[in-house]
Amino acid sequence: MLIGGEWVEASSEATAAVASPFDRSSLGTVPMGAREDARRAIDAAREAFDKGPWPRLPPRARGEVFLKAATLLQQRLGEIAELESRNQGKTIKQAADADIPFSIDNIIFYAGACRTLDAKSPGEFTGDGTTIFRREPVGVVASITPWNYPFMMAVWKIAPALVVGNTVVLKPATYTPITTLELGRAFQDAGLPAGALNIVTGPGSEVGDELSRNPKVDMVSLTGDTATGKKIMEAASGTVKRVQLELGGKAPFVVFEDADLAAAVEGAMVGGFVNGGQDCTAATRLIIHKNVRAKFVQHLLERVRTVRIGDPLSRTTDLGPLVSPVQQKRVLEFVQKGKDEGAKLKIGGTGLTRGPRSVVRESGSPMRTVRTRSSRC
Repeated sequence: MLIGGEWVEASSEATAAVASPFDRSSLGTVPMGAREDARRAIDAAREAFDKGPWPRLPPRARGEVFLKAATLLQQRLGEIAELESRNQGKTIKQAADADIPFSIDNIIFYAGACRTLDAKSPGEFTGDGTTIFRREPVGVVASITPWNYPFMMAVWKIAPALVVGNTVVLKPATYTPITTLELGRAFQDAGLPAGALNIVTGPGSEVGDELSRNPKVDMVSLTGDTATGKKIMEAASGTVKRVQLELGGKAPFVVFEDADLAAAVEGAMVGGFVNGGQDCTAATRLIIHKNVRAKFVQHLLERVRTVRIGDPLSRTTDLGPLVSPVQQKRVLEFVQKGKDEGAKLKIGGTGLTRGPRSVVRESGSPMRTVRTRSSRC
């Protein structure tokens, strides 16, 4: 874990294994941080904000650190994309061609954005005085990221907070911590002062709860499920923190009678299957005009059968595994619930059976996959 500029183990020396969701092969271990470790990180962030150089640097200087970090990440793009694919299960195509380069570009964007912040008053001179805006950092920001877009969400959390002078404590999802730690390494190597960014791995019940309750934290930000959002809002209320929540979605995909059905089918495929359907904006329900429903369903099933399931590191794979056995069980329970309520299963609906490191599906064989009735960020 990264605390106060140092790479440290958990105070308890406990560790947690990280495994590939594709074949359950080991990707290593990370510290199993607890409440004490979260407090160490918060103290480091508080010290760095109150007395350290980062909040007092001009935007140009902070932007230069961001640009250097982006350069270092760009040099390791292929390596980080492979880590993201192996740890989360998303296809290497998505990681290497979309998520990681897009995230690096976001870092570059914020390097410039911090120099162009402004605020306009509706009337600067009132007759009695002049109104001006002075933008100042909030303080210590605690960020909690989900497992569906580990690297991208870490960038989206820390970049806008850090670049304007805040200090950050980041807790990545327990399933997917690896690329977040590499992001921290890049910022450290780019010259980010000690304590400005701290990363604590561990369970939300302890690390996340401490980040939400600790009075030294000024703001807490979560992307995750709605139940966790409620707990964080309640925990943060004791110290009246600023709270930013991005929670679960339930996105409808609507097809009208005059729609281009070929385009609509492609849109539904993207909306439903990108990132394994593990997306807060995933198309979790299709609302189809009754006059085109039969044709749309037929074309959709034909298209679904062409999807190639397999090793996410293969460029021929279109759909990798769900992030964990827990999530697979949850999805299968939704399928069964739909059947129990009278829905007719059209394709798939069962878990895949395979040996370690085997390719699950070859082109042309029947697809075995499921759609969830709800999604989690």
